[in-house]
Amino acid sequence: MRILIGSNTPNDLRLAVARVMHFIGEGWRQMGHQVDYLYASDVPKLIPRGRLPWINYALAAALVLRSRERQGIHYDVLNFHGGDGCFVGLYDWLRRRERRLVVTMHGVEEMYWQVQNQESKRGLSPRCSLKELFARYALRRSQALLAVRLARCVTAYSEAGRDFMARHYRVLPQKIVVVANGVPAEYLAAQREYSHPASRLLFVGTWGWYKGKRYLVEAAERLVSSDPTLTFSLVGTGKDEATVKADFPVYVRPHVRVIPEAPNELVRAEYLSHDVFVFPSLFEGSSLALLEAMASGMPVVVSDAAGAARDIIQSGEDGLVVPARDVDRLVEAIRQLLGDVELRRYLGTNARRKMRELTWDQVARRWMEAIQSCQET
Repeated sequence: MRILIGSNTPNDLRLAVARVMHFIGEGWRQMGHQVDYLYASDVPKLIPRGRLPWINYALAAALVLRSRERQGIHYDVLNFHGGDGCFVGLYDWLRRRERRLVVTMHGVEEMYWQVQNQESKRGLSPRCSLKELFARYALRRSQALLAVRLARCVTAYSEAGRDFMARHYRVLPQKIVVVANGVPAEYLAAQREYSHPASRLLFVGTWGWYKGKRYLVEAAERLVSSDPTLTFSLVGTGKDEATVKADFPVYVRPHVRVIPEAPNELVRAEYLSHDVFVFPSLFEGSSLALLEAMASGMPVVVSDAAGAARDIIQSGEDGLVVPARDVDRLVEAIRQLLGDVELRRYLGTNARRKMRELTWDQVARRWMEAIQSCQET
């Protein structure tokens, strides 16, 4: 088959969506399929001054598809992320063609908005402006809703995401397939030493409210107060060191190390040089950082709000799952791991064993099986 994978994201493998596109596409190529990509930079600017980028990409993607078909390039599957393929699906529907659109949903806008609303009431996130509400509900939600309705198959990263779409988007449950993200096979090969005593904590992700940064800061305050040997590495924050450290009390800042941007090779090395991975996120689809930390054999502490974490991690067996926003439980779990080398080894070894079932080639094969099963129904 010839497959087109598209999303309104830059062609930058440091970004999660671009990495998913790349690894899934390469997996399909290894299976013998022909794969093309359509990134944000590959479509023309139809709307001036960079306004309404989601609408621009969705419209331009449909025009690019039509142009290629006039050149004799035909695609059997159109895999677009979120609502970015809504007009591509509409193009097939208007021409009364067989449905080719496969939608990959990383998260659901309403779920994100609900979490932001909860945090804004606590004063821990900015309130949604009228402009933001318009962008999400009048535009992005409408695009996502149109895309999943026109799709022949929808892939979700968690049971919660599937249930939400089935209820609120009225998508037939049999059309939604839950498939987790994957990990590069090389992460499973590296050797890990479980040192004692442990003192190096790692967080990988954007430094934003939805990643639970406020709760991580509070946990750092308590932990450093009782153990001044601890260090926190924050990698891939997307914000400079001064900005990130300003969120911490002065006495904690010397214990904090910030790497705003890091190539994947450096991030992989960070997993191996730290003792515990801490991920108190409030909203996720399926975090690549969490899966890669597990593949590296790291013991992880993760919130139960972190999307697919609830589907993948069995708390006490291959990680520790704590309630979102519960700093007491977060600190307790971190201290438990820091003080017990055998528990770290047990959880980390089990985590790596589980990730052997989620290499990208296996995930790509499952996606293809899901696409083919939806095509047959």
